[in-house]
Formats: sequence, C-alpha cells, structure tokens
Amino acid sequence: MSSKRLDPLKETFIKIIREGLANKSFDEGEFEAAKNAGFYKFIDFNIF
Repeated sequence: MSSKRLDPLKETFIKIIREGLANKSFDEGEFEAAKNAGFYKFIDFNIF
C-alpha cells in the first residue's frame, strides 16, 4: 500500500499547528478547541 501525499492545504494546517505548539503561540486550550472543532476533522491530531 503506497502512502498518500497530503494535499497542500492539509499540510499547511499541520505545519501551522506544529509550529504554534513548538513556539507556544498556539496554547493547549486552542489546540483542544481545534481538535474538537468539526472544521479540522480531516486532520489526525494523534500525529502531534
């Protein structure tokens, strides 16, 4: 089974979340809110 490349928008969201968590501009409360929001249902938050 070949791995699929994420579409550019999804990659951008993941990059923003990763960088935000790393530099503390995206706090845990915001992370939990994003995780539970239907808008981000296409992102697997277990990768963070």
